[in-house]
Amino acid sequence: DGGRVTVTWDAPVDEAGTPVTEYTVTSDPETTTCTTRTTSCTFASGFAASTVYTFTVFATNAVGSGQPSDHPSGSVTPITTVAEIDPADGSSFATFTPLGGLGTVDGEADGGVYFAFDGTDDALDLGTSLLPTNTSYTIIAWVWRAADVTAGNILSTLESPFWVDPSLRARVGGTGVVADPAAFPTGSWQHVAFTFQDGDGADGTATLYRGGTAVDGPNEVSTARRFTAGRAYLGAWVTGGTPAPSNFWTGRIGLVEVWVGALTSEDIAAHRTSTLARYSGTP
Repeated sequence: DGGRVTVTWDAPVDEAGTPVTEYTVTSDPETTTCTTRTTSCTFASGFAASTVYTFTVFATNAVGSGQPSDHPSGSVTPITTVAEIDPADGSSFATFTPLGGLGTVDGEADGGVYFAFDGTDDALDLGTSLLPTNTSYTIIAWVWRAADVTAGNILSTLESPFWVDPSLRARVGGTGVVADPAAFPTGSWQHVAFTFQDGDGADGTATLYRGGTAVDGPNEVSTARRFTAGRAYLGAWVTGGTPAPSNFWTGRIGLVEVWVGALTSEDIAAHRTSTLARYSGTP
């Protein structure tokens, strides 16, 4: 249960002298509704994973409500989370395996409970089935880089790492790097995200975010290997031909979310806003 869907539509060409004051979007099935004054509405929850939905829209003005749109939207399958790893909630990572001396620390007002990574051997083994092979996906995380060290990984597989070296970077299927042109800050919490939109047989697009804003992309990347099946690590990476993790993160990692589907720039900004209070304390 959950999912996330954004529906957009065109405003009426002729409002007959009475401006539209509100739009209502209704899903089928579930009959979940979303109301807005703009021509876009985001459903944050209320959908079942792997269920196909369509949507209709009707407008309201001072006279009353009109009829639903003549034709429903194209069918969509909602974007859903496959992992929400919250160090403050042990049940959210109970199925994963901590490595080294990885533990949690309560930073109180400064990030609450977070994972503390020593940069030597601390990591969280996320297994080999975090995401389906060859799919659109999104990774969002709150991270704190403790020192200006060499490469440190946030959440990575062999083919598709998400890391800092010395700026924020991500790669899809061994190709198509997106990179922040600015050096990554140290000693402060940073909201970072990476999205990959599958091209449905053609090349896809990758976008990198920091602070709720896109810093590189959308860039065209090859979809030859994408997020291929393989072992994923939080705070580390598996290099080619080496089964043991390396390139460990030095610092803190807080809330992490992994989604099937590419969230929009509006979604990424909204996520940062909704979680910012937890990470806005003073070190």
